[in-house]
Amino acid sequence: QWSSENEEAGGEGSAVQSLALTPVALARRRKEVLVNCLHLERLGLLVSRAASTLTALLARTHFMPFSLALLTILARLRLLFAQHLSNDVQRYNSLSGAAQQQQQQQ
Repeated sequence: QWSSENEEAGGEGSAVQSLALTPVALARRRKEVLVNCLHLERLGLLVSRAASTLTALLARTHFMPFSLALLTILARLRLLFAQHLSNDVQRYNSLSGAAQQQQQQQ
């Protein structure tokens, strides 16, 4: 996919410039990145809700091992989502920069 091509090419900025995307393709990519960011934000909210529910279960000693294990998993998921969201924001910024450069050249 596109994201793995960018990472192999040595970063988002250089990959976007070397692809020489048309304005329509560039707009489509920007929209895809924005949709991906929206989904990651929603997943982050779901993880937060699940973590608060599991925190309530921690108060009950019977569910403590289960709750601790799931809270650990949720913490790792939250960090993973935050990293992907950060990568998508950087990708969107590089696409926006490429779109501005194309507009200035025309």
